[in-house]
Amino acid sequence: MTTILDSEGRAENGVLIQADYVILRGVVVRGAGTHGIKVENRHDVVIEGCDVSGWGRRDPSDDPKKRPDLGAQLDSAIFCEGKDVERIVIQGNRLHHPRYTSNDWSEWSPFFKSNHPQGPKAVVFKPQTRGRHVIRHNDVYSDDAHLFNDLLLESNPAWPGNGLCRDSDIYGNRLSHAVDDAIELERGTRNVRVWGNYFDRAGIKTFSVRPCWEGPYYIFRNVVDRTHVPKGPTNYQEKDIPVGMFLVGAGRGPAGASSEARERGLGYIYHNTLLCPDGAGSERFLVGDFPQGVREPERWFVSRNNVAPTRPVRNVPNLPINDFFTTRGVSDHDLFTGDVDRPAAAGPGVRKGAPIYRPGHGRGDAGLYQLAPGSPGHDAGTVLPGFNDGFRGKAPDLGSQEDGDQPMIFGTRGWTSAAALDR
Repeated sequence: MTTILDSEGRAENGVLIQADYVILRGVVVRGAGTHGIKVENRHDVVIEGCDVSGWGRRDPSDDPKKRPDLGAQLDSAIFCEGKDVERIVIQGNRLHHPRYTSNDWSEWSPFFKSNHPQGPKAVVFKPQTRGRHVIRHNDVYSDDAHLFNDLLLESNPAWPGNGLCRDSDIYGNRLSHAVDDAIELERGTRNVRVWGNYFDRAGIKTFSVRPCWEGPYYIFRNVVDRTHVPKGPTNYQEKDIPVGMFLVGAGRGPAGASSEARERGLGYIYHNTLLCPDGAGSERFLVGDFPQGVREPERWFVSRNNVAPTRPVRNVPNLPINDFFTTRGVSDHDLFTGDVDRPAAAGPGVRKGAPIYRPGHGRGDAGLYQLAPGSPGHDAGTVLPGFNDGFRGKAPDLGSQEDGDQPMIFGTRGWTSAAALDR
């Protein structure tokens, strides 16, 4: 029997967890006034197999420029709050359709007093927690009338850092319907791994890591389909700046005298695939992020074995790696359809060309992304111990899937509860 909790907006939280060593399993949570499920400064909590929808408040301001269906900032399907939050496992859930929506970059935000998006999120940890969290095999989705601001995580320089914090994993999720970031790995990120996820219309930035204070972080074998496209003209569009990016920002290097010393986190970007369907894919693969007027000479960043077709930005050339004022390479053995704007950012193994997939591969969330023999990038990668040891042929294939591998599995299709295994 399924337990259904529908508060119809009368309760602030659909479920409030105020104890350690709790398993919340198979509960349908609807209509919470603020957060669907709230974990209040606890540790060792498992939230699995739940269905959360219809949470959140309308933006409380009386700003006449806001849209009437705008949601309050940070109201979340799952909200974990407290400095002692540790070892939270979020798995096999469906988090979908918040009560209200988010403004995109073409609309006004009363909270930020700018066009920066505000609104509901799927999962938030606040403030900087003790880490050791797992977010795996969840379906996060909605529709165009109930868009997320960001999907996973939140950061704030005042906390300090990113709520997820450290020693955490995000994998096997299917994520869509965001207007800003799919995953916000900004600031205090230390030993965080993100792999095997599928993104479709999950923000204008799949990953925001600007800046990473400590590191390392690992982003590998993810698949990105379409990016979100703002509804109307934006400052970005007027200035011919891209609005579809795989990753923006990176840790700043020790030669960057203008940056804080702690902003030196190293990131590893390995074996990701951008599908880039016609007119809806990413406009940039990696975009540097600098304070106004600053040009740091180093970037602590390593990109290898990615398939990243991109498209031009209106009057700007097709530049998959853009705005990296670097004295050493950040990219090598990657496959691009465009050019790197700074030659020093690219190593000798960077290839230019369009990927050719095996029949039936290279589209959607079916988990099939294998390059065809003879395609640019097939047997063209570099060996990365611990990431592609089991490759076939003379060298690893570029992209998220080695030729001959089993299909990738995303979302709740890849999760089985411990209770089911015990039967």
